[in-house]
Amino acid sequence: MPRLFVGLDIPPDISAQIHLLSGGIEGARWTKAENYHVTLTFIGDVSEANLDDVDEALAGIDCPAFDLEIAGTGSFAQGDDPKVLWLGVAENPTLRLLKRRIDSALDRYDIPFERRSRFTPHVTMARFRQMPDEQKIAEFMQAHNLKHFAPIEVEDFVLYESYSGSEGPVYQPMEYYPLG
Repeated sequence: MPRLFVGLDIPPDISAQIHLLSGGIEGARWTKAENYHVTLTFIGDVSEANLDDVDEALAGIDCPAFDLEIAGTGSFAQGDDPKVLWLGVAENPTLRLLKRRIDSALDRYDIPFERRSRFTPHVTMARFRQMPDEQKIAEFMQAHNLKHFAPIEVEDFVLYESYSGSEGPVYQPMEYYPLG
């Protein structure tokens, strides 16, 4: 069964710039540049029989194209332990509209997906299995919190398949859906 999510691609030139920030925190599993993306909705495992429904639901979404700006830093924790270090996405009403329309379309087709109480768009920089040096995380966030990248023209969104590769997760685009 394919494991799916809907997201936005980060162009190679911006990915290369983001990747230059990686390093300096012992025990961090840094995201590979080709895996940078912004997750909009995590769907999870989908049977082969339901793949057409997912495609049909996403193909019917109407939303304008927009610019996306990666800016700021943050982390997600489990209890007191940081688990994910990320770069943020500047507030964007059209991005939030796209997220709502994706979720509504999946609902209409009775496709289960992960529902989060709060949507925090971000680009995952690193993951931590064990307790990292919190001081190093704080230093990373302080050093890069004011970092801004050139705006990204978002003209489509992507259905990705996620699977485990020999060197970590692999995110394979399955289909692109145009905006505008």
